Order: sequence, then structure tokens, then C-alpha cells
Amino acid sequence: MPFKKSLLLFLFALTVFTSFTLVDKWHVSVSKTFGYKIEFPQKPEETVQEIDSEIGKLKLNLSTYEVTEKSPADENLLYLINCTVFADTLVSSDNTALIEGFFRGTIDGANNEIGGKILSEEPITIEGFPGREVKISFNEGADIITMRLYLVKNKLFMLETITHANKITNAAITRFLNSFQLI
Repeated sequence: MPFKKSLLLFLFALTVFTSFTLVDKWHVSVSKTFGYKIEFPQKPEETVQEIDSEIGKLKLNLSTYEVTEKSPADENLLYLINCTVFADTLVSSDNTALIEGFFRGTIDGANNEIGGKILSEEPITIEGFPGREVKISFNEGADIITMRLYLVKNKLFMLETITHANKITNAAITRFLNSFQLI
């Protein structure tokens, strides 16, 4: 009898451990073209969008995972990375005189596009390259975008999560943002 009880407890513990392990498995997305890797909760959709800007047409190279009703449970609504490559004569992390204005324009443009309110902004770096971490509320304060921007030579990496304001401290945001690496 004690053996059966021990076996049942072991099988229960194994089942619980295995279920946590499966939930924790994220998709590693690698872009050799743009030189980065990052983890998403599920495989992202890759698209390219062209937009008109003050400096001409820009290609937004997007990898996006949008949480839907069919998705596994997730505390966030969206995970996104965008890599935009600029002509290095226009934008470059080597041109330190233009960096502050570049970030200011990028952050203000994103904020104005959604009619949001900047909640916080702080300088960050990755491997010595400049960046910013920004939180923007929108939808009358109901939702929050957490964004990290890195300017690596002439590439702008923009990482974003969107979540409901009451879930802003969830671990998946930190995991996604911290998983970004240059390769």
C-alpha cells in the first residue's frame, strides 16, 4: 500500500512539473539578416511594411505575436520587434550629436500616433549602443505600451509589449524585453 501511495505522489508531481515546463517554453526567434535574437511566447508573424517619413520611404521589418482568443493564456496583448535600417549617412549611433533628437522624435511620434501619455522614459544601452526604455499609456489609461529602443549603428530596434494597465508588472514583459540579444 505505501508503495502505491508513493508512486501516485511521484506521478502527480511529475505531471505538475511537466505541465509547468511546457507552459514555460517560448519560441526563440533569430534574425541573421538583422543580427538579433529574441524570445516570444509563440512563433511570431513576420511582415514588412513601408511607410513614408520625412527622410523618405522606410521599411519596417516586423515580428509580431498578437495574443488572441485561440492563444494560450497570456497576460499581455502584443509582443513586437521592429528593425528599421536607415541610410548610415542619415542615422547612426556613431553620430552622437543627433542621437538625442532621433530618440525624441521617435518616442514623440509613437506617442502622438496613439494619442498616449508618456509615463516614464530612461536611457539604457545594449553592448555600448544607446537606447531608451519608455512606458506610454493609451486608451484613456486602460492599456500600457512598454517599449525599448536601441540604435545600433544605422539600425533601430524597437521592442514593444502591450498590456492592460492592471497587468503592467507581469513577468512576461520582462522576459521578452530581456531576452533581446545582438548576434
